[in-house]
Amino acid sequence: MARLPKPGGDDGSWGNVLNDFLSVEHNTDGTLKNVARPGDASGTIADGSITAAKLDAGVNQSLTKADNAIPVSQKGAVSGVATLDGSTKLPAAQLPAAAITKSINAGDTGKAIDAYTGSPLALPVGNGVQTVASPTGSDDTAIIQAAIDAAFTAGGGVVQLQAGRDYSIRTSGGLILKDGVALDLNGSIITQAVWGAWGAYGWGPVISAAGTVGADAATLSADTVYGQQTLTITNTSGLVAGNTYLLGDNSSFQADSPNRWRGELVRVKSVDSSTQVTLYGLTRDVYATANAASLQLVTFAKRIAVRNGRIVNSQPAQHTSGLVEFYACQDVRIQNVELYGSDEAGVLLLHVQRAKISGCTATDFTDDAANNRYGYGFDISLASEDILIENCHFARVRHGVTTDGKDNTRGTARAVRVVNCIARETSASGFDTHANSEDISFIGCEATNIPLYPGFQLRARNAKVQSCTVTNAAGGVIIFPDAHGAQIIGNSIRRIVTASGFGHGVHVRDAADVVVQGNYIDTTALAGVAITQGARNLKIINNTISNACLSNTNGFKAGVVFVSGSTVNGALVANNYFVSDSAVFGEVGETTSSMLYAIFNGTASTLAGCVFANNTGMGISTQMISDVDNQTAKNNVRIDKFEANNFTAGISTRIKAGTPTDADFNGAIPTGLIVVDTSANKIWVRTAAATWKSVAIA
Repeated sequence: MARLPKPGGDDGSWGNVLNDFLSVEHNTDGTLKNVARPGDASGTIADGSITAAKLDAGVNQSLTKADNAIPVSQKGAVSGVATLDGSTKLPAAQLPAAAITKSINAGDTGKAIDAYTGSPLALPVGNGVQTVASPTGSDDTAIIQAAIDAAFTAGGGVVQLQAGRDYSIRTSGGLILKDGVALDLNGSIITQAVWGAWGAYGWGPVISAAGTVGADAATLSADTVYGQQTLTITNTSGLVAGNTYLLGDNSSFQADSPNRWRGELVRVKSVDSSTQVTLYGLTRDVYATANAASLQLVTFAKRIAVRNGRIVNSQPAQHTSGLVEFYACQDVRIQNVELYGSDEAGVLLLHVQRAKISGCTATDFTDDAANNRYGYGFDISLASEDILIENCHFARVRHGVTTDGKDNTRGTARAVRVVNCIARETSASGFDTHANSEDISFIGCEATNIPLYPGFQLRARNAKVQSCTVTNAAGGVIIFPDAHGAQIIGNSIRRIVTASGFGHGVHVRDAADVVVQGNYIDTTALAGVAITQGARNLKIINNTISNACLSNTNGFKAGVVFVSGSTVNGALVANNYFVSDSAVFGEVGETTSSMLYAIFNGTASTLAGCVFANNTGMGISTQMISDVDNQTAKNNVRIDKFEANNFTAGISTRIKAGTPTDADFNGAIPTGLIVVDTSANKIWVRTAAATWKSVAIA
């Protein structure tokens, strides 16, 4: 019996022990025996007895690939398989003998393939790109539209023009973009053309896309308030959670736009009952059942883009349409596009949600309002929201950017940001907001060389002009009535001329809750800051104002002016610095002096609840408050409150020849009132004892 050797034993028998041990597994010739081993119950490995389950996983994978391999004889053979060459292209030798040579023309759907004629449309190539054929030399609308349609059918992608070519759009309505399609001009030009008889073709924008705003899906049965999340509906059966609706009614958003109606985009979070829905956000306006308040279903065209090229109107003053127009679209991109010669807006957005326009230019547009050619650079209109416009340039257009509304149409533009854009040589204000919009911001923008209008014109509520520059314009920023909540912060406003009544650095007209803060205002034809009409709740703080009223013909030079006939309630004028001839309003009795504060009253001006504090100046008169027309006006200006620490020697509210009396003033007489008696050379002060005390002037 085979055993292991014993250490220290088996002397003389080692060979036998070793042979017995090896003979268990070996034949006498040294080869291995076919015997049972651990894990092999049968004792032998029979042919075909090893299954796939007993093989290593890597071995199984290799065998599977081998089983599925295509025999070499079938590659490229008839009834075999096609293969790609080293460039991942199909070799011509493997194509059928009769290749398709005809192309598909737009509008020819439903025909046999051999019935199509016209310029060929390239097949899709990598990453969903449709490459448009070369220009035809005539109307290229069909070949580009066919590529757009093909990209849309394929689930979206890029339609790319041939590089550096000139395509012409001569078909009414132009090109229609569709969901998920980006039109890459690839450095080429698309020309908007009108040929033949007036209006024969070529009408409509060059490029457009449109979703839909449907009829009323539901009507409201209760009025809304600001900041409301639930709506009470007559019947919610037509509403679906997750859908977006236009919430609006037929009332005007602001008084100066009576036919431009309220409206905003809302998304329904849940349908709670037969009469109530909950929104994702809060309502931003009020809507009344008396004005037919309702919800209209919005079906967006989505993920639309235009980029990298030039769009030109070759025949200005021949159209009443712009160049690019998107209606009821979502997630829009317009990048690096040059727009020339448009007769209307270069880009018009209507009911557009989430859009970015960057690196674009708009140049030499028509401004002919009498013939409905307004030539706006970009017009953001109706219920458009979440719009970013950045790094764009505008020259010789009506406005670089405006927010607008359409008559008898619901929708208010909101949340528009215009950043680092430049407008120059515009025929109206460089940047503008119409009344039918709110929450519009201009940040880091520049308006320059504008001869007839201010650089910025605000008519919308809660508009902001921040860190912007205005130079060589007929006014810096004008804030129109109802443009409440405007913020004019940290701007540089310089070299302001006068034209058509404009010419102030900042002009506040009948607006409330306005902040003018931290601005540098220098060399203005009229006042540095002017307040007119019924402005209220104003803050004019931390500004530097120098060399104001350089073109004034009324004999005064002033930094801050409360204009004749104005009623101003609640103004804080504080911590401002006035340089040279810039004061806060007016001059007293002589045309060359100026002072920190004064009131030019003319006809019944009233200041109530106003505070003037901690203002300083250099090279100005020592008088702080004065009534310019004191000889005839008799207290047309009332000063309710002043605080100390102004850079002055006192407050002068009246100059007269003779001793002052209470009858010289209307209403309550504040203690500390100062009057200069020019005939007796005295200064009179109204004391706490309701008497007048004087001191002679040496």
